[in-house]
Amino acid sequence: MKKRLSSIVREYKFDSVQAFYKELNVAKSEKLEYQAVRAEWEKSYGDKATNTMSVRDRLRQKQQMIKEREVTRAHQAQQKSRGER
Repeated sequence: MKKRLSSIVREYKFDSVQAFYKELNVAKSEKLEYQAVRAEWEKSYGDKATNTMSVRDRLRQKQQMIKEREVTRAHQAQQKSRGER
């Protein structure tokens, strides 16, 4: 079994089984650290980060803002007097 494991590890460019396990343990510890930091972030910002508005609702809101802006823009253009020069 050790020969088989050794050949598998060498296929993935590791020098030895010990080097593989060393790399594996480093990866596991980094993953645990990441999960801890992420859990802390979720506790602090989790509810605040989610946006309850759907994309469709946000598009409707933006379209309504554009319509209101265009209405006021057209009104300002009508107030200019072009007859007097």
